[in-house]
Amino acid sequence: HRDLHSFPTRRSSDLEDVTSLVGQLCLPQVRRNKAWPASLSKDLVSSLERFMGNMTDVQNLAAGKTVLYVPNDDLSHPEVCAKDKDLCQRLEASVIHWTRQIKGLISGGQSTQVEEIPLGEIELWRSRSSDLSGLESQLKAPGVAKVVHVLDLAKSSYLEPFQKLANEIEHRTLEARDNHQMLKPLQDPCLRLKKSSLTDRKS
Repeated sequence: HRDLHSFPTRRSSDLEDVTSLVGQLCLPQVRRNKAWPASLSKDLVSSLERFMGNMTDVQNLAAGKTVLYVPNDDLSHPEVCAKDKDLCQRLEASVIHWTRQIKGLISGGQSTQVEEIPLGEIELWRSRSSDLSGLESQLKAPGVAKVVHVLDLAKSSYLEPFQKLANEIEHRTLEARDNHQMLKPLQDPCLRLKKSSLTDRKS
């Protein structure tokens, strides 16, 4: 799954086209189609939702971002949704994928190699703060909250690990912001030092 980081960025437009085609055309048509057997529609929707989650991950990882794909299910009646086994299984699949994404971001940040110190360290915490802040905002978005609420009512066992990681992201975000703010004043002096040219002069 982490190999997605090396996906060629030159194909990002192709990825966007394919993701848009499936999300805006194929998936809605499958959802609306009542002529097919229910089991076929269920399997197709599950497969397409899984595809959308993976493609969204690939597309954004190529740009260095972590984006949670939120299924476009109607969750306006959470009590009813919580009793729909097939729907809950699809939502659980999304939560499992989100959990993997969060774990990947956390472990990836811990293993990142800093090539240039201290400028590399400053850039590391700037980038990490940006990615974590973006993920924290997504975790608090209404779409994610609706999914969590339905699965909470359904007493899903996959919810607790996800929520623990979501809480950890808040702590990691604060840590990254603090580290970046602490190191940021060093950026200009380090840049000037890097650009300066020191030569030995013979007397």
